[in-house]
Amino acid sequence: MKRLTNPRIVPLAWYREEWEAQEELMGTDPWEYGLGDRNRNTLDTLAGYMHEQGLTRRRLSLDELFVPVSQGRKRGEEFRF
Repeated sequence: MKRLTNPRIVPLAWYREEWEAQEELMGTDPWEYGLGDRNRNTLDTLAGYMHEQGLTRRRLSLDELFVPVSQGRKRGEEFRF
């Protein structure tokens, strides 16, 4: 997302207007990564639906569903799974 602020990266003449409309609707990061507040609420709702539909025997917490980043393999400055 940060790279796209450079107008020379995207070969579209009027993309900036659409970018601003998207930011207004979805915030500055529409593909937010991790278990932030926005994602936590969505994923917690999904976990509830999984249990209601019989896909899990009990309601699982998000901590049970996702491995902490610190348990991944570190390559350079970032963790990978």
